[in-house]
Amino acid sequence: MGIGCMQGLIGIVTLTLHLSEFSQTNITAFQKILKKYDKHFRANVIFSSSAAAAAAEATVASEAAVASDPLSSTIVFDGTPQPATNGHSGRMFAHRGSVTAQGKEMWGLVTACKFARSEDDENLLFRARQLYRKRVPPLPPTDADALNQLHIVESDIPTVSNLDLDALPMGKISRLWVVLAKDGLSAPIKVPVIVAKGVRDGPVVGMTAALHGNELNGIPLIHRLFSQELQLSALHGTVVAVPVTNVPGYLSGVRTFNDGVDLNRLMPGKKNGSISQVYAYNLMERIVSKFNYLLDLHTASKGRVNSLYVRSNMVNEVTREMSRLQNPQIIVHNTSPDGSLRGAAMELGIPAITVEIGDPARFQKRFVKNALLGVTNILGHLKMVPDEHDLPEFDPVVCAKSVSMDGFA
Repeated sequence: MGIGCMQGLIGIVTLTLHLSEFSQTNITAFQKILKKYDKHFRANVIFSSSAAAAAAEATVASEAAVASDPLSSTIVFDGTPQPATNGHSGRMFAHRGSVTAQGKEMWGLVTACKFARSEDDENLLFRARQLYRKRVPPLPPTDADALNQLHIVESDIPTVSNLDLDALPMGKISRLWVVLAKDGLSAPIKVPVIVAKGVRDGPVVGMTAALHGNELNGIPLIHRLFSQELQLSALHGTVVAVPVTNVPGYLSGVRTFNDGVDLNRLMPGKKNGSISQVYAYNLMERIVSKFNYLLDLHTASKGRVNSLYVRSNMVNEVTREMSRLQNPQIIVHNTSPDGSLRGAAMELGIPAITVEIGDPARFQKRFVKNALLGVTNILGHLKMVPDEHDLPEFDPVVCAKSVSMDGFA
């Protein structure tokens, strides 16, 4: 049994090393596997009458298996055998009084790998930041008179209950707060909206970002588009962007709304429902319904990593062309899931695609830059901007479904 487990672990670690350039390994997954193994092995071997002899025999056999396996040198060592001396060593069994020799050996095999050392580096950096925050000296007390001299400047960005594009000036960028719901104290919950209205008529292209509050890469994409790419004197039509669509989730750094509900499984919401249902309903009625096209910007969910890819209905001629113009690495063809923003928009006759831009809870310049290029391609195709299309270096891979590799991505 022990040799089979060791060989299985070697296979998993080898595959993980081969995928290290394309994935983010979770060392906790290995930790759970080996805890289960150790518990089972102890129950069946350690407390038997021949426990010591069996453990010694299993250890010798596993060492022989590792030594004879040509993959073992690839696993442990990047060319040179290394002892498992990093911060993961011993962590797994710190709460246990005793442990099998083979369990220790397997854990040492995992923690000597490159991906384990990389995670240790990240953990050390995280702890260093925590320590730095604790040791930052407090600000000196402020004189009361100085506080009285401070002037709080109220924002001049108007707050409205409905997005009225006809009321906004042409040839300018307008910024608004649109109220979508009220909290328990009747304070308005509002979303930021940026509108670039061209000098000539044309379609209305809408973009939404951070519908999941911890998916951030769409936010800098929108700001770069409005600050660097759009030339209002040459813009035909209107570009509308909601840089943070799920404001409560964004402020809390979480995926869901403040009642724990996933907004992207709640559309089109309900006029008289829970706070999240009302929020979703008003998002559709007050903002999204004004669009002719929709780009919903997302990232991977927490604990996973992504490439740049698009989810769309490739049977629909318009969304198929939008997907290819985005220049993604992958296109996942599917009808949108029930309750999704993309699906609700399509039900209103608004062609919509979902653009997945890299990883959650971080800003990734490379992904943002490439996704922005795709957005300008779509605007150019719609004759809203004069830019020519930037053709991709390779055709995207089109597939019918996607599967997340938990523990590896």
